[in-house]
Amino acid sequence: MFKIFSLPTLLLASLAIGVVVSTPLAARDDGCIICTLQIPECHCSAYERCIIIPQTCFECAHAVCLPPRKSSTSAGDDKSDE
Repeated sequence: MFKIFSLPTLLLASLAIGVVVSTPLAARDDGCIICTLQIPECHCSAYERCIIIPQTCFECAHAVCLPPRKSSTSAGDDKSDE
């Protein structure tokens, strides 16, 4: 039912998949860093927003937690202490 592959075969297959999926950054002789193809996970609190920063030539994709947005109704009207 399952076919068992040797380690070199799996390595070559994973490299081939990486080249096909990440074609714009596949040629690493341009000085770009090598990143995994996994989407970064968010580990933010329930009140924070998670933003995924895309991969660049110098930095892998990563998640950033941001504080919640201020509501537009309270902008400029800070009477929360009253």
